[in-house]
Amino acid sequence: MKYLVATLMSVLLLGCYGNGTEGGNPNRTASSNMGTSSAAMLMSEICSRLETCYSGWSDRDACERGVQASTGVDTQLGLAAGYGSYQTIIAAEFAELLTAHRDAADRCAGEIRLLSCADPRVQSAYNPEAPNDFSHIGDLFSQDPGSCPDVF
Repeated sequence: MKYLVATLMSVLLLGCYGNGTEGGNPNRTASSNMGTSSAAMLMSEICSRLETCYSGWSDRDACERGVQASTGVDTQLGLAAGYGSYQTIIAAEFAELLTAHRDAADRCAGEIRLLSCADPRVQSAYNPEAPNDFSHIGDLFSQDPGSCPDVF
């Protein structure tokens, strides 16, 4: 049932953020909204870290699709287990069903940015031999108070 609700919410949100004239603020398109989302900002940091650490790999669109489809990162970001896909988190933040704590999100993004490519968390987050598997990206999220677990 919760997946049905999340799917319906995503469909409704996609309709509201089409070209900026259907609903909401007419000056904000989906892409500009994504730029203001803490969850989207973290997704960007994840993909940047993976691009840096896995030379020769630079398919940002595939990374973002993979991260958006991933599940199991809810508790690492301070949400209840079983919240749904990363895309559901982004959609809920856009719909103002979730409110991010920007300081914690910024700290979380900074921690991801500073991870060494040799760090075990980076090594376990992505396997270049399974390029479409983003199921372990939650390994990149610190569990330090005031950071990733306090984003939502």
